Amino acid sequence: MPSANKSRRHKAVDFKTIEAESSAHANNCIPDTTVSDLPCLNIMSAAAQGVYIFTASDVFDCIGRVPFHAAVASRFVDYYNDTLQFQSTLGFLQSPPEEYQQPPINVEQELQTIRANISSGAYKSQYDFEAQVQLLISRMHDSHVTLDAGILSAFRFVSPYTLLSLSQDGLEEPKLYINEDLLAAAQEGYVSSPVVKINNVDATEYLTSLASPNSDGYLEPHADWNSLMSSPAADIQGSLSLFQRLPLYPGNDLSFTFQNGTTLDTIWLAMYADIEQTGPLTTPGDFYNYFVLGLTPAGFDPINPTVWWPTEYNIPDEDDSEESVPSSGPKIDCGSSAGLGVNWCNATGGQVIAYPNNPIVVQDGLSITAAGAVSGYLLNDMSTGVLSVPTFYQDGLSVLDYFNVIDWFIGNATEKNTKRVVVDLQQNSGGLVLLALTTFQQFFPTLPPYTGSRIRSHHFANMLGNAYTEWWQSLDPDSTESQDNAASEWIAVNRINAATGRNFASWAEYASPVTDRDDKFSQKQLYNLTDETFDFDMFGWVYQPWVDRSSEKGDASWTPDEIVLLTDGLCSSACAIFVELMTEIAGVRTITVGGRSQNGPMQTASGNRGAAVYTTSELDYDIANLKTLVGNDAAYNSFPDRNDTGMFTNYVSFNIRDQMRPDDLIPLQFRYEASDCRFDMGQSSPLRT
Repeated sequence: MPSANKSRRHKAVDFKTIEAESSAHANNCIPDTTVSDLPCLNIMSAAAQGVYIFTASDVFDCIGRVPFHAAVASRFVDYYNDTLQFQSTLGFLQSPPEEYQQPPINVEQELQTIRANISSGAYKSQYDFEAQVQLLISRMHDSHVTLDAGILSAFRFVSPYTLLSLSQDGLEEPKLYINEDLLAAAQEGYVSSPVVKINNVDATEYLTSLASPNSDGYLEPHADWNSLMSSPAADIQGSLSLFQRLPLYPGNDLSFTFQNGTTLDTIWLAMYADIEQTGPLTTPGDFYNYFVLGLTPAGFDPINPTVWWPTEYNIPDEDDSEESVPSSGPKIDCGSSAGLGVNWCNATGGQVIAYPNNPIVVQDGLSITAAGAVSGYLLNDMSTGVLSVPTFYQDGLSVLDYFNVIDWFIGNATEKNTKRVVVDLQQNSGGLVLLALTTFQQFFPTLPPYTGSRIRSHHFANMLGNAYTEWWQSLDPDSTESQDNAASEWIAVNRINAATGRNFASWAEYASPVTDRDDKFSQKQLYNLTDETFDFDMFGWVYQPWVDRSSEKGDASWTPDEIVLLTDGLCSSACAIFVELMTEIAGVRTITVGGRSQNGPMQTASGNRGAAVYTTSELDYDIANLKTLVGNDAAYNSFPDRNDTGMFTNYVSFNIRDQMRPDDLIPLQFRYEASDCRFDMGQSSPLRT
């Protein structure tokens, strides 16, 4: 039986090179030689030989015919329904406050509808079934809710061209452009014409309809719109716009009509997203066995793969002598008079030129492929500093590099008497909560971060919480077991009760339900950041200013009204936590850029605003440990079988804790949080701040 913890082979392909490759492959895909009875052979044999770009129609000819098996789908829906009982927002999604910008949805009822459709035979293919599950996830508008599983995990659908929405001066109504056309126009000296229609539909209407079922989970349409656009802040992270990684098939044809009456006709492409050797997948049934059931073909060794496809499917080696000579475009000057030898221009080989070449600080390892992402600049003519923070994702020793580069920026900018600071958070989808907290404290050392959060209080959560908390209380505090589980989601007694300021005495005190929207929630908890054992288990690091009470806390280098946060609305997860701390605790102001072409405000952080993401791998591990670690067989036996996921899953996540304000019973996820100011992206300089 497929298991979420079963290791088969799945690891997502690196998407970094697709933007450069997609245009080059638009007219150079694998030819359509698919035998009608073997629609997957052409695709999968090419993938086994290192080809990852295909025509979308050829890919859909394969995955659209993958058979559907009701029993497997039913088991998956049961597993997924049990999983989503831990999703913290179910009650509020069903009955959101008026300020919430998306339609309500009853998640459990929608899953019941899918279950009924399975029983009635409504799904004629595996794609039909998985597409409806994906649509349910999109309608939850929560980027912590993700599902990478089944046949939809194998491909992403790609436009060979990227988009930008630009205003002449940042104030006039923006227009839509093809990014590649803008670049060519700048090099060749012509005026680029805006896109007015896509596939003969008004461009705004088309893109709005395209984003809705494919959304990454944003709280308002402005952010969905921005997610479709190209951005240098995404380029430096090796990330693609949504327009180049759609999970659902958009059709074959793609045409652009320009304001000057000209047209551009092309096709949608598809990108293969699995880098492992699959073995002989020639039929839709083979595809089902591998991607849905997680079964490698019998007799195939992915460690020592052999050729399994017919010789007529061999892809000839490229003849170096026939390679086209690269066109001689303008030479990019990545040099700088500044002392630093590294900038985004030379770190990307001249591919990203939107950032100034004279940073005053860069994070060690600045690179698309390495951990370094943060850079800082001084705009001397305005006495303004800009700190570019496109991500909070770090691991290992790069966390220390992150601490350091923030300190270096603050120190350098202060030394040069910088009067104002812009913290650029464009394309920041989150990362380590630790870095959201510490970056806030580096700007405002004397302000304690607020970490209020809560879970959904329900039977399964309370079974885990009671068992783990009682077990942990019985341990020697100095034991390895105690310290290695100090930050467990199911241990309450080392978290602070926000209502009393004291640690919870038991899980029962923590879970004592707050009822709202016909749902139940725990009390608000706070992290005890002065607890070194908790910090290390939760974050993997101990931030000394939290635990060393004798350390001196210096004054902030700037007052709140001297700092501005700049976002594109895509700020999510740890980024949203950082924004909340900077705006609500410190009082910093915010600016957003972009969004749909309509007047009115836009929210600063429209990604997930929850406190913690959790995965089924973590949850299933916790449940299994009820028996193997905690030794509570009764609690373990009360859970449904978590080993049978039905459909093979690579990664499944959900939001386990709401982020809460001190005196508010509405999760931050459902509050309308408009920025203080909104601009459209200016045409003359799309990202230079």
